[in-house]
Amino acid sequence: MLPLEKQIGSLGRLLQRENVKKIGKKAAEAGIELNAEYASGLLLIYSILSLLISALIGFLVFNNLILSIFATAIIFFIFIGLVFQFIELRIDERKTEIEKALPDFLQLAAANVRAGMQVERALWHAAKPEFGLLSKEMELTSKKIFGGEPLNEALTELSERFNSRYLDRTVELIKEGVESGGEIAGILEKTAMDLRNMQIIRKEISASMVMYSIFIGFSAAIGAPFLYVVSSKLISLFEKLWSNQPTVGLSVSQYSQINPTSPAITSAEFNLFAIVIVVITTFIATLIISVIQTGKKSNFIKFILPFLVVSLGVFYLGRFVIDKLFGGISL
Repeated sequence: MLPLEKQIGSLGRLLQRENVKKIGKKAAEAGIELNAEYASGLLLIYSILSLLISALIGFLVFNNLILSIFATAIIFFIFIGLVFQFIELRIDERKTEIEKALPDFLQLAAANVRAGMQVERALWHAAKPEFGLLSKEMELTSKKIFGGEPLNEALTELSERFNSRYLDRTVELIKEGVESGGEIAGILEKTAMDLRNMQIIRKEISASMVMYSIFIGFSAAIGAPFLYVVSSKLISLFEKLWSNQPTVGLSVSQYSQINPTSPAITSAEFNLFAIVIVVITTFIATLIISVIQTGKKSNFIKFILPFLVVSLGVFYLGRFVIDKLFGGISL
């Protein structure tokens, strides 16, 4: 290890040992080949740099101390959240890729076992290039086994590199089958069949929820921004109407039951409110769609950017069109 890496690793040891292990596990699940202490040190350095950059941005934009501290906190949590979401996205992508290839891999491994191969050799020969990531990971595991590492330990290390319940269950079944002397080929075939059935059920559930996703997406990206545009135009019309309202003398107004007042908010204030609400609505909608389509909230980062572009585009384009259509109304 280089001197700089040792220093960063020493910095990572400032954290609690449990937190260092969790960070190392997350890095391994994301496919980041880093030592747990080194990864913890890098995360600590990134957090400090993010805090300094957030403070600099906050104090440059706002002259007020309270607003600067508030902005610093928001920007800092955004930086940390982006790193966390990136890691979670990598973890989910690796899990999805390996679970997709796992049933076919187990089916081929079962055929190899029935052909008379030992379990470790059957797993190694089943690691075909078309299985992608699973093939690479299984080749590394096979090298460890052939290098003298026990089968149970090598398979456990493989399962710890992925946040997959399916893989964990498969590894446990193989380990129990080897220890009890059971029929490994039958276990592998049954596990492959169960995994394939669960994947089919998941796809059917996701397909049945497509209409809900379309409705939520349309409401958040198109419906809500357009309604806010119409409301903003109405408020601006009332502003013009009130500004052109003739002054009513006291002798007339004291006998009238109607006492008109100006709008409580201006169109500029409402536009700011509408933009904030559109962004919040889009964020919540992407969370819901992510849960419906993928089963995890962390995957909302895949949807948030295009949804924000569409929703804000509809808002500003709608304002432009309505201003062109009704801009010539004289009050």
